[in-house]
Amino acid sequence: MKQDNSSLVEVVERRTFLKVLGSAGPAMAISACSPVPPEKIIPFVTPPEDVIPGVATWYASVCGECPAGCGTLVRTREGRAVKVEGNPEHPVNRGGLCVRGQSSLQGLYNPDRIPGPQRRRVTNAAAGQSVLETLPWDDAQQELIDRVQTLRDAGRGDRIAVITPPLTGTMAALTSAWVEALGGARWIRYEPFAYEAIRESNQQLFGRAEVPRYDFANADCLISFGADFLETFSSPVGYARDHAGQRRVRNGEKARFVQIEPRLSMTGASADEWHAVSPETEGLVAAAMVQTIIGEQRAQGVPPETQAQIAALVASTSPERVAATSGLSANTIRALAREFSDPARGPGHSLAVGGGVGVSGANATAAQSAVTLLNYVAGNIGATVDFGAASTLDASTYADMRALGESMRSGAIELAVIYNVNPVFSMPGEADFTGSLADVPFVISLSSLPDETTGHADLLLPTHTPLESWGDSNPQRGVYGLLQPTMQPVFDTRHAGDLMIAVGRALGGETAANFPRRGGFYRYLRDTWEAMQPTPEPVTDAADVEAETAAEEPDFETYWADALRRGGTTVAVAPVAVELRPGVFNTDLAGALSPPGRASRSHVLVAYPSLHFFDGRGANRPWLQEIPEPLLKTTWGTGIEMTAETANAIGAEEGQLVAVESDHGQVDASVLINPHLADGVVAMAIGQGHTNFGRYADGRGVNPT
Repeated sequence: MKQDNSSLVEVVERRTFLKVLGSAGPAMAISACSPVPPEKIIPFVTPPEDVIPGVATWYASVCGECPAGCGTLVRTREGRAVKVEGNPEHPVNRGGLCVRGQSSLQGLYNPDRIPGPQRRRVTNAAAGQSVLETLPWDDAQQELIDRVQTLRDAGRGDRIAVITPPLTGTMAALTSAWVEALGGARWIRYEPFAYEAIRESNQQLFGRAEVPRYDFANADCLISFGADFLETFSSPVGYARDHAGQRRVRNGEKARFVQIEPRLSMTGASADEWHAVSPETEGLVAAAMVQTIIGEQRAQGVPPETQAQIAALVASTSPERVAATSGLSANTIRALAREFSDPARGPGHSLAVGGGVGVSGANATAAQSAVTLLNYVAGNIGATVDFGAASTLDASTYADMRALGESMRSGAIELAVIYNVNPVFSMPGEADFTGSLADVPFVISLSSLPDETTGHADLLLPTHTPLESWGDSNPQRGVYGLLQPTMQPVFDTRHAGDLMIAVGRALGGETAANFPRRGGFYRYLRDTWEAMQPTPEPVTDAADVEAETAAEEPDFETYWADALRRGGTTVAVAPVAVELRPGVFNTDLAGALSPPGRASRSHVLVAYPSLHFFDGRGANRPWLQEIPEPLLKTTWGTGIEMTAETANAIGAEEGQLVAVESDHGQVDASVLINPHLADGVVAMAIGQGHTNFGRYADGRGVNPT
């Protein structure tokens, strides 16, 4: 595929447009198979014999709708992508694809996409009024170069902030080199749902800030503490596949699944048992189960001295004491602990998964530690909890984002380059990232779509969507997915990697050698994969020396073509053994688990990620707006969920508009009666409430964060 599309931009008369568009399809369908990318779109006068109009061409690629990295197969017709399905050969999702992945076509063809480079011109500074004006790519790219070069050459490269998603693979390596070339710019890898509590907990317990791979398929007893692993948690499509395997009857027995959370999720609705608990008490329940297992001598594979130390950590979290706080009876807690640690089944037969975004709170890290200790005493670490195949998600922390906001406010950031993230919308209101960004003298956006963050940008450089891009993905150790363009760009956009390479080359100096002189990001990607290509094992048998000598050298073109066909490659990963760090036993786990008080507020708000919109990035897809929420059947809006008792107490009826107020602001939402909530809990989905995200998202619902 062509990496620099400047040579494709030509004036086309309206009367010839349809003819060119219709004839371009077959050429695009075969272009990804050609080692030499085409320079121009040439209409077919006499179609090639091997191109049959109406016959689909499929491309293997990777979904870019969330960090899970699911493999996809994209069907194209006459050069246009028309359907996206899961890739059955990809180890992450094995043929499945969630509703957000299916909707990626509506991101590709979205009529509100930024059509080309734009610069903001202020028309009335006092009133905050401005207009966006188009400009040629050469001018836009040169302004990007000039802006960063001025700061770099003045020794103020550290006053540049680069905000991206938590990139992996080749794009992560390129961005790292680019940030270095800018003179030490601050790089923030922003992901609203980064499972920070899980990573921090594992850092404290084992010295590994990672999200492990959970083996749902081989867990005879699964207890989830609010993890919506069938909806948005970590890798929901892959985990749904595993969970389906877990639910099969084996040896005449069926695995058990218990969900513990303050609000019934779609995942909880699939459980054998669902228990409502008070918000932020899930960790206390896990700690009480740990105490029961050790007290009844049911721990497996744990040395006696370590058991004594763990027992001291959870000494004050007896089932009776936790029952008074959580709302879950002591007998139920003991019964769950015994089922989870059945000695007859041996170690590693069960699995506990810590809470997701919807049940995060001030004690989230301690709660995750309690859940991990529950897995530890049941012998699940290294069995159903696998650090060898851990997620490679490397996201900055919320504290990092808050610190960046403070630097912006203090004037320490003079230039912000924001690539494909929307922190103005997704950061909590109390962080006031909007106000922080307003204090940055110049903001550059690299995004394919307008959003609340691009609304504050001075220069907009629109980038390709994943369906138009080369790239790769390394979502977990040993898995390398490969993206390829499924069609030519719909709008006048460029690959973010091409822009970084152009800037890196223009800056000159020693760092310029880190960026390819020709070929752009496509060449950078191929070079990376050529270095990854496995080499044959050395031959030690004398009888095979002659055969080895006669064999041809490894052919990268064959390896590359095969990786493109399959959608990537995999490599074996070694098991990772972990042990508890000695300092763990000096912490006050019980104190950290105690839920904070409610102050003067009468209810606790549970804000949970949307199955359809995730953190809000899918709200501009009409398919996702139109599909009813599975449990509540709501569409095109946001409601406030409460029990009938809560509605009666405040004098409200279902469908009535009420004000939801906290210390950080107020939103108005319609009442939705949901009987499956813990006492004192109201809930709202995250994802709606946009103001600058296109015609399908703006003015729909509210943003509870």
